[in-house]
Amino acid sequence: MYAVLNIYDWLAKPSGFTGPGHPATVYSLPPGIAYASMYPYSEQIQSLQNSISQLKLEILIVAAVAGLLLAIALALGILLSRKKPAPNQPSFGEPITVPPAG
Repeated sequence: MYAVLNIYDWLAKPSGFTGPGHPATVYSLPPGIAYASMYPYSEQIQSLQNSISQLKLEILIVAAVAGLLLAIALALGILLSRKKPAPNQPSFGEPITVPPAG
């Protein structure tokens, strides 16, 4: 946490992005701070696993809906491309021919 605090302190007050760069700094804990390894509790691990499972389910649902919408769009595109063209309508100025009765 101490190193992260120092990194964020540097990010809040950068000296700029010109020049050779920020000098490398080695961080170590001050003598008054004890070091201890911390591992997540089993409840935290289970909560993270549940969150991941929920996200996977949501992604699966979104993919299924997107696939369904794509299939509908393709089907409509095929149906519209097969639509029969309308018969030629005479335009103004063209003579209309009427077949002889018979």
